[in-house]
Amino acid sequence: MSDDWVVRYDGRQATFSGRDEREISAAIWRPAERRLSLTREQTGRVPLFYARTVSGELVASPDLGLLLRERGEEVAPNREVAAAWLAGAPIGPRETLLAGVSRVPAGHVLELAAEGEKLERWWTPPAPGSIPDGDASRFGEVLEAAVGRAIEARHSSVFLSGGIDSGTVAAAAGVVAQRAGLPPPLALCVVFPGASEEDVQRRVAGAARLELLEGRIEVEGLAERALARAVASLWPTSAAWAPIFDDLAEAGQARGAQVLLDGQGGDELLDAGYEAGRALALRPVALARWLRAERAYTGRVRRSAKILALDLLGRTPPRPAPAWLAPDLRESVEARFAVRPCDYAGVRAADVLDGTLAAQREETFDRGRRTGLVQHHPLWDPEVVALLDGLDPSALVSDGHPKAPGRAYLAQRVPAIPGLWPQPRVANLAAAAISEQLRARFETQGADLYTLQAFQILDSSLTDGLPNSDLWRTMSLDAWLKRALGREERGKDDCGDT
Repeated sequence: MSDDWVVRYDGRQATFSGRDEREISAAIWRPAERRLSLTREQTGRVPLFYARTVSGELVASPDLGLLLRERGEEVAPNREVAAAWLAGAPIGPRETLLAGVSRVPAGHVLELAAEGEKLERWWTPPAPGSIPDGDASRFGEVLEAAVGRAIEARHSSVFLSGGIDSGTVAAAAGVVAQRAGLPPPLALCVVFPGASEEDVQRRVAGAARLELLEGRIEVEGLAERALARAVASLWPTSAAWAPIFDDLAEAGQARGAQVLLDGQGGDELLDAGYEAGRALALRPVALARWLRAERAYTGRVRRSAKILALDLLGRTPPRPAPAWLAPDLRESVEARFAVRPCDYAGVRAADVLDGTLAAQREETFDRGRRTGLVQHHPLWDPEVVALLDGLDPSALVSDGHPKAPGRAYLAQRVPAIPGLWPQPRVANLAAAAISEQLRARFETQGADLYTLQAFQILDSSLTDGLPNSDLWRTMSLDAWLKRALGREERGKDDCGDT
């Protein structure tokens, strides 16, 4: 799909550059009606941004850099969205970190004509419970078809952890490659100190007929590399250890891989969280299965039951905004927390439109475009989303197993691992080492959050007390904004002049 185009629309005429308009399916110009339609595919795997110029023209493109250059105006951060990003609050479907720059949400079409603009949703996943529970057994078949569409007869690689999400994608990739007579996919595995999943990764790779390629975390200098990576990214979405995954992806590309797959989307689509527990509360058998799945996944069934009970009784305290945000932004962040959907159907409908998740998919698409290694998220394939969203939540915890459709598929394809799928492990040692590096930089460089302070997103009187858990998100966003706003070479005094 071509992504190097821009369209300008002034209410009377649409002007395309970069590509012949006949080659662009996301932007359709109807001269007779003087109408421009900007359409984003079902789950938003390909970006589509738009903005207005001072003169009122609309500029649209899947390439944010092209859009900003074509718009030709100074960029500023969207303060409310930046605060929500830092706090982990919901971000709206159209919202981005840049003021005046919007996205066309997944499964939507933006219609533009002389009489105005209208945003409509053209694709919606099926409602929960609208698909028979028995169709959960089709998960493997649907996922394999999605992987086949992503690979398109090319040599593939897969980020493989020890979890169910990436395990299902890896298993499907092995099946698809074998059927098509393609080289075995490369299993790209990161080994975290103190949280190694090597045994599981090797057994899955072997059973799925994947070629194993391992990379080990080297924490020395990782924080600096991670910040540099955030600066160069479309959005600052990546984790602090993203450079290690980048190294592995590059090594896979050097071995001939042309496509990179991952398990992104599994936590949103396969997992039955507290919203599912709430939906199953009046169904004792299904609720018991949900509690068993919680015990298997987290090992803490009593804690999960207590949280669910407090939630059902309406005793869950409201989530406060971080104290270190600027005072005028704390209220807007808390309002976002308050309107987060709580019902299962609402959460499912919101996931595919969530601004933070959309930014993750946009960032990986952009990175693939720049590196030449196309990255796909098969679990976000529309057919997979439609199946998992349409199932009743009880189908996700069938027989008391977490992420039951994925686990059932793995039991067929990777029978070498008996019993419950291994519980996820947390890379505490690596996270602590990176936090120490970030804290050292934070303290020796005078906090170095000039841009966030200049635009009054942070309360400068409280940033010295920023907890380690918030360092990465805050420092990476500030570093990204410096680049996005053209402030890399400007010092603290200059940044204060807004």
